Amino acid sequence: MFDALIILGIIFILLTIPFIIRLVWNIRLVKFQKRNFIKPSTSQKLSISNNLVATSLLLVVGLFSIVGGSKKQEVHKGVPTLISFEQYEMNNKTYENAKTFSSKEEFNSIFSNIIGNYRGAYYHFGLLNSDTSFNPTESVDSPKEGGTTDTYNQVAGVTEGDIAKYTEDGKHLIYIHRNTKTLHRISLDGDGEAVETLSLKLRDNFYFTEMFLYKEKLVLFSHSYKTSDTIFLPYYNYPYPYIYNYSLTTYFIYDINTLNLLDEGELLGSYQELRQVDNILYVATNDYVNSNTEDDKFYENVYYFKGKFNSNAITRLYSINLDTHKVISKIGFVGSLDAFYMGIDEYDKKKGKIVITNVRWNYDPEDPVYVAESNVILINYNNGMFEYAGSAVVEGMALTQYYIDVRYNMIRIVTTHGKDERNSLYIFKEDMETDKLELLSLLDEGIGKERESVKSVTYTETQVQIVTFYQTDPLYTIDLTNPRKPFIANIVEEPGYSSGLIVWDEALGYTIGIGYMANLDGRTTGIKVSAYSKESEDPIQTIEFSYNIYGYLYAEALGNNGQRMHLLVDKGKNILAFISHGFTNGGTKVLLFNVDFSNKEKPIKLDNELFDKSFDRSIEKLLRYKNKMHILSRDGIYTYDLESKTLSEVKTFITEKEIQFQTSYDEDGLFGIRILRDNQGVSYEKKELAVVINSKEELISLCELWNNNAFNEDSLEFDSALSKLLRTYDDEYFQTKSLIIYTNHNYNVYRPKVTSVKVGIEITLKLTLEIIPEEQRIEDYDIYRTFVLEVDKEDIDNLDIIRIEEYDEEGYLYYHYYQE
Repeated sequence: MFDALIILGIIFILLTIPFIIRLVWNIRLVKFQKRNFIKPSTSQKLSISNNLVATSLLLVVGLFSIVGGSKKQEVHKGVPTLISFEQYEMNNKTYENAKTFSSKEEFNSIFSNIIGNYRGAYYHFGLLNSDTSFNPTESVDSPKEGGTTDTYNQVAGVTEGDIAKYTEDGKHLIYIHRNTKTLHRISLDGDGEAVETLSLKLRDNFYFTEMFLYKEKLVLFSHSYKTSDTIFLPYYNYPYPYIYNYSLTTYFIYDINTLNLLDEGELLGSYQELRQVDNILYVATNDYVNSNTEDDKFYENVYYFKGKFNSNAITRLYSINLDTHKVISKIGFVGSLDAFYMGIDEYDKKKGKIVITNVRWNYDPEDPVYVAESNVILINYNNGMFEYAGSAVVEGMALTQYYIDVRYNMIRIVTTHGKDERNSLYIFKEDMETDKLELLSLLDEGIGKERESVKSVTYTETQVQIVTFYQTDPLYTIDLTNPRKPFIANIVEEPGYSSGLIVWDEALGYTIGIGYMANLDGRTTGIKVSAYSKESEDPIQTIEFSYNIYGYLYAEALGNNGQRMHLLVDKGKNILAFISHGFTNGGTKVLLFNVDFSNKEKPIKLDNELFDKSFDRSIEKLLRYKNKMHILSRDGIYTYDLESKTLSEVKTFITEKEIQFQTSYDEDGLFGIRILRDNQGVSYEKKELAVVINSKEELISLCELWNNNAFNEDSLEFDSALSKLLRTYDDEYFQTKSLIIYTNHNYNVYRPKVTSVKVGIEITLKLTLEIIPEEQRIEDYDIYRTFVLEVDKEDIDNLDIIRIEEYDEEGYLYYHYYQE
């Protein structure tokens, strides 16, 4: 009886598929019509309503049937898939834990089982979004006197991505404001004062994340999405063609001096982590399996693991040579990336170890609770080449990269929220004969009181410091001198907790903690900065900013997302600084501290000059160049002199200026048609273009490329108004002038007018759209309009990137894009 009901319910739900597909396309059509001012017809609205009612009824009946049929069956949804395989030998090493996919069929078979039992990220019980640590190890580079400080890297020699960095010669500061999708290049004089700024508007269909500078190159990373062709997904057991948007990681390489685009590329999956060692970039992405079916080789060099598994993602690692811009190696592992650590060899700076973790949720049908386990994966790298080295399963989760450390081939990892809510310290060593990491020691007693989870971790060569919190803040110092027998050497307790620990002097045992004040109930009451010494069981000093006095404060440097971008630690200048928002008397302020442990009682001093200064809330980055601290915001840059303690007025970013132009042609019609082929070899027509012409030779070449017959005497179009105009532009004209030729596709809904031309590091054409009354529209739906604009050559200064901004008649910007 129950089986029959389930089958009936499935049939009803399958019947909804054509209705759902039709509904999705109707919704897309409505969005398209709104964007182009097309009014949906009455019959179309009725069709959508009927479609929605039919879909809802079929789904309701189907779901009730399935629920009724399964009501008395003992089915445990989401049980992890058990994967097994025989151990094998390769390159004189025995592999017991992991195996690569040998074919697409093997991939489809295993993922069909995984996805059938899949449990989503919401089973992390919020742990991955908790307020966790930012704690670079003591191997962080200390800046030299007179040098620069921008990104606070975890490991010396391994550079991490950021939103702002100084060029190697110190002449420029490059800054990406992600919300406005604008790239700023700030020129600096010899003392670090900002003397000139230029800005580049970035592409709108990308979400930009982080950047790198290498020699004369700027590398910019972003998320992007693409819509696939109609395909089949065998591991979803889905019998119908499927269309979806999938995530890609896109990178752009610019010339720093000109900001011209040199190259770009795509990687499978959503961007997660980025590191640089010498001339190699290492990129980690999360790639969900339905995003890689268009690549026939997506399964190659991808490892899956023995044991219980329930993740429908692949962690992919790529290495990119910054000299050639090419991907030189890639490797993948079944599982969604949770934490990523990259170390460097003590003797050979081109190689080192990468440690990644993937959370597994273990499910016991007898005791239906999901318990977190982590798969710890070790990868060796050498000048960009990857090699899987080994793995192990641990209880709990390593929430960020700062929970992991590698020293002298020993992998040290702290996990939290394992079985019985324990916190643990594991120390592993790579086994050269098998892919099973050798466990040297496990300390899982005494780290934290009942219900306390780990909030921050920081390592030195011989110790690890761990902060746990529920109501108080125990700071545990664990001695790692003997990696087989770690022990708790010291415990410091105080209200609140440190979400970040900075080892200021390893030899003398001095540490700075930044975090939150809290009351005895565990509720946060402010933020604090504390100084610790290994010789004291209490903090030496604590500077507090109470919510009651200063307002409800928030600082990105105290969270677990992008902390390296928001914390300025400069031991060479004895300064610590971060940005805090929410002050009752001024909103956003920079908290700048002088740190000097020669003062035994009060080693931390707040710079009151800067603390009293209120800033715009858009301030998001602090950097140091020589004796200047640069404070970056969306709209401009402040410069603070660390010696005179004076703050300059904000220098506003120059985005663009409006230039004079003459419209010499503005009529309906095409400039030309260009025949192209897509990556499947299918031909298609390209009719829209936007191009700058600087010589008669360029104009003739453009006409030939786009099948425009202005210079073809045998053509019927030779005597058209546009053709006659184009032939008037001779060599003498192009000595001082340039042309901008643009064809707009307006769908016969509006009449576009170019109302302004602006120049920054690109050319922006502003179009005002006059809506055509419905009764005046002709039947032909596909209408194009061509513009020929005359500009002074010196005004555009050899620019060739054109951005189009379309405004309605009331001046509202509703669409903008790049045309080529």
